[in-house]
Amino acid sequence: LPEWLGSKQRALWAGCAISALALAPALRLRFAAAERKPVVYPRTPFVRRYLVAAAVWNLFVGAFPPFFNTYFARRTAAGSREIGLVLSGSQVAQVTAILGAPALFARTGLTRGMAGTQVVAALLLVLLAPAWSMQAAALIYASYMSFQWMSEPGWHTLLMNGVAREQQSGASALNFFVIFSAQALAAAAFGAGVARWGYPVMLSATAAVGVL
Repeated sequence: LPEWLGSKQRALWAGCAISALALAPALRLRFAAAERKPVVYPRTPFVRRYLVAAAVWNLFVGAFPPFFNTYFARRTAAGSREIGLVLSGSQVAQVTAILGAPALFARTGLTRGMAGTQVVAALLLVLLAPAWSMQAAALIYASYMSFQWMSEPGWHTLLMNGVAREQQSGASALNFFVIFSAQALAAAAFGAGVARWGYPVMLSATAAVGVL
């Protein structure tokens, strides 16, 4: 878009215009009135264990992705065009991986399948550290994001299966509170760590958290 429209500013305005198009279908949505019920926050041992595991995993999830564009710009000298291709290619790979996740979980079992995809994602992140080639880094990044997101449907299924129906709303709220808190902490720590120790050290440390 910057090349087609003549500047990055115009490309940003075009992105804003495309986003604004979402208002048209959104304004046509109609929702049935929901019955008001008190929110029940489950405090079972399972939920506590789940939230601890979710917090650790999302320290891994939230660390590198916010900085992938600066990584490619600095480590591989990628420009806007190349970074856009890497992002869109990785998102296509993520969609494919998520669609294949149910088949994997059916074959391996939910928790074993989730753990497998998490370990693979962590190992792929380690491989990004020495990847100086643009093509190699793009392929590793797309694979890392695919395996990272494959476990997401499993997380929500695991949580909803572990709580009573009347507790699902409260459990979901606790889950997202933990997820976004951990990811915010991870992004801040990763950014500060990269500035001090560089990408290889922080990628390896983040991968260790993912394996944990």
